[in-house]
Amino acid sequence: MSTIVVSPLRPNEKPAFEVVNLEILVKDSDWLGTFDQIEVWRSRSTMGGPYDELTADAWKPARLPATGGDQPTVVVAGPTTNIVGKALELLLKERDAISIVFTGVDPLLLSQVASQISAQSAGRLHSYVDADAQLVIETLEPGTGAALRVLLSDAASILALPLQEPDDLVFGKDARIPLAHGSNVYHYSDISGSTEFFYKTRFFNSTTEAVSAFSMPFGSGQALGVAPQFLVSGFLDLATSDGKPVVGRRVTLSLTFNGTIVDGMLLAGNALSKHTDAFGHVEFNLVRGAKYDLSIAGLNLVKTVSAPTDTTITSFQLVDANFSEQEDYFRVRIPQIPTLLGNI
Repeated sequence: MSTIVVSPLRPNEKPAFEVVNLEILVKDSDWLGTFDQIEVWRSRSTMGGPYDELTADAWKPARLPATGGDQPTVVVAGPTTNIVGKALELLLKERDAISIVFTGVDPLLLSQVASQISAQSAGRLHSYVDADAQLVIETLEPGTGAALRVLLSDAASILALPLQEPDDLVFGKDARIPLAHGSNVYHYSDISGSTEFFYKTRFFNSTTEAVSAFSMPFGSGQALGVAPQFLVSGFLDLATSDGKPVVGRRVTLSLTFNGTIVDGMLLAGNALSKHTDAFGHVEFNLVRGAKYDLSIAGLNLVKTVSAPTDTTITSFQLVDANFSEQEDYFRVRIPQIPTLLGNI
């Protein structure tokens, strides 16, 4: 009988990747008639980016380099290179080492180099020369679970493969999420995720390729004190008197402490403060049923807002009178502009 020795992670070690499950909340009025898919983007550094899209028009493998073109229908021979006897070191999924040692007689055509990479990878990689005579290496597995890194080696330098972060590590892509009328919650799993990464989303039109503004970035590593079903998104869009977005304006929500307990937790905390984005938009995660005092920098007005308890409401406008306290003296007026329908 053989003995299997298991080496667990040390307490201070983290797995290379973690499965990060995202819950994306939308409402029909945000996209219906304009968009039909959701894009998911990820930053492996800071909340400010850079961000790469995790989704595409279809499931795709990890491609190295990321700028490589699709495989041509006719084989491209490419230039010659002196690489016989050199080793190319690759890392699959950040754990499986693949070593390619090139054989033959120098110089080799780049297409011959690609053929040897495919043959020596034991069915795990596919390589070719794209239309720009650039060597491309792909995983056979598609989706974000596919990850491919090039390690420092003489062959990598000769083949002009990226050796610096973040370009030396590439991931596959999942298909974009199709939108469906009446669905307010969409789920997405990043197989190669981490609690240290940041994510954001936007809408996409698969016919015109039009896109919406991005959502606010969010980190998966931030633990929520209450369960997601007790949270609702409150948003605000600011514009100048001539219709232009108000950019960089600070919006603050201060919790009104009244001893409210939600999901077994007493609500008490500092004020929430954010700045409007390039579209004049700002958005907050709020606790259902809690009261907040809304203030906008530059305006001598304060509005008291009650986050809706109706779970069918996933997001609401902070200045909507339906969620204002009766004692609120800041009444936002929404003009009724008639629309003429029919022949003109």
